[in-house]
Amino acid sequence: MLAVRQIERRFVAPFYMDALYGNLVARASSASRQDEIVREMRFAAPEVTLDTAVYLWSRGWREALMASWWAAVWQWPETVDQVEPLLIPSRSSFEGQAHCLALTRVRSPRSRAVLMRYLDEYLPGPDLAYDQPWAMAALTLACADAAEPVPGQYLEAWQQWKSGKQHADQDELVARLDRMRVLADAVRHP
Repeated sequence: MLAVRQIERRFVAPFYMDALYGNLVARASSASRQDEIVREMRFAAPEVTLDTAVYLWSRGWREALMASWWAAVWQWPETVDQVEPLLIPSRSSFEGQAHCLALTRVRSPRSRAVLMRYLDEYLPGPDLAYDQPWAMAALTLACADAAEPVPGQYLEAWQQWKSGKQHADQDELVARLDRMRVLADAVRHP
């Protein structure tokens, strides 16, 4: 494995601001900027291994965010076991959104179960505003991928949680998360 500073310099620093909030697909960035980032990610991607991601998940929020981004690119089945203990306690800002993205890419009943566990924990708390919109968007996509409806109790809890809150348009967030998945595919398959 590369040296610690090399890992962070190569796989985290150049990309985390673009991965954060799905900035690359959300903001009105030019097509040439998106193409440039995809090219840079494609160049770096073959060197990112599951071991690299495991190391990054153990570091700060930027590193964990990018570990989950790379997991979304490579669709490692082991992602679920790595991400669950990071997502459920919701101890760090920002990284949860990438964990949700990574879970949609694994496409397994277990990844959907982790998203539902997160929502079971955090939707009942109206005062808690963490990654609930990202988890709900991820569950929506994960259920669609599995040709299953989103379980009704989550739709109902979501409506209750979001009432009276200022939040992003959920349909836009689902679309943004899906565009992030398309971008992950573009990085993986040049």
